[in-house]
Amino acid sequence: MDLADFYRKERSALVAFLINQGANPQEAIDAVQTAFMAVLPPKWQKISEPRAYLRITALREYYRSAPHAAMTVELAEDDEPLTSLGKAPPLDTVEEDESRRRVISALARLPLKQRQVMAWHIDGYSHAEIAQHLRIPVAAVRKNFSRAKAALQDYHASQRREAG
Repeated sequence: MDLADFYRKERSALVAFLINQGANPQEAIDAVQTAFMAVLPPKWQKISEPRAYLRITALREYYRSAPHAAMTVELAEDDEPLTSLGKAPPLDTVEEDESRRRVISALARLPLKQRQVMAWHIDGYSHAEIAQHLRIPVAAVRKNFSRAKAALQDYHASQRREAG
């Protein structure tokens, strides 16, 4: 697949991946753009795993440009959804955006390693692939995934209790 096709196919997923890591939409878009610029030909032809390579490159760019990112995540209440088109979205889009905000809010409460592992998992990577890309043992991935899953379940349960 050539770079332009890959860009059209993967850009939105890569932005979502960074948002799951704690970036705000503009930080994610900027880091993704920089990552794609870093792999312009002839480098593009030499990359064996472009999905993972671009995720790592974009994540590094996000951490480089937003040094606070690896430590804390702050969510602004007024962040516009990425689907905003300047007109009122359909109801299902509003519900999807609200659901997405709840997921991002829950992920933001996780410690860094758990957030990283969960973001890679949400993006469809196996424990072995996550371990390879994060350069940590598979056992550490499993442990962080298990802890993240438990923390997210606890958070979800507390949200349901608060809702009544």
